[in-house]
Amino acid sequence: MDTKQTVLLNRLLEITASSCAEHLLATSSELWVKTVLCEWLLTNSYALLEPRTGSENVVTHVQLKDGAMTLDKVSRPFCVGSVDLRVADPSLHLELKVRAKFGASEQARYKGYAKDLDNVVAGKADALLFAADLDPYKRFTGEAKTKKPRKTLDTVLPPAAKVSHAQFIEYPGSWNDVNVIAKAARRVCSLSGEERIIVCVYLN
Repeated sequence: MDTKQTVLLNRLLEITASSCAEHLLATSSELWVKTVLCEWLLTNSYALLEPRTGSENVVTHVQLKDGAMTLDKVSRPFCVGSVDLRVADPSLHLELKVRAKFGASEQARYKGYAKDLDNVVAGKADALLFAADLDPYKRFTGEAKTKKPRKTLDTVLPPAAKVSHAQFIEYPGSWNDVNVIAKAARRVCSLSGEERIIVCVYLN
């Protein structure tokens, strides 16, 4: 990633962390996180790209101009595919994942997270933004005891005990023998007192 991409990614990471500290739903719904990020992007003069059903060569360019939403057809840039959030300029493609302490069991499926990490190391996405309550985060790192053996993401995600409160720190890791960086911090949800960890994984 270049400097502009990195600066924007860091800003989106901070926005995600703030949302996790202020809203109970932040780790329960990826749509919630996406809505928060899209609102900030559009109101700060960024444009989004959305695939068009049935079209391989054209995407929808979404932008806010003079308070009104504009939707324009544009040629499909390289790598606009099935990722969760696509920023037009600087080009930034993100996968989003959340995990709540109490939520649908489908959220815990390992293969969904593995697929998103595969997209990052393959260059189909620039980064994975992951926000989780502390208990499920520990299950993903293998720190929590479970009744059944569970595949973990311990080569990517730092142990919860090492993650700093309120300050993002970079941790080296790997996925499929590819070096990655996990930038992580811990926040507390002000309404429930639930500790949450917010991580951004990208290529080293």
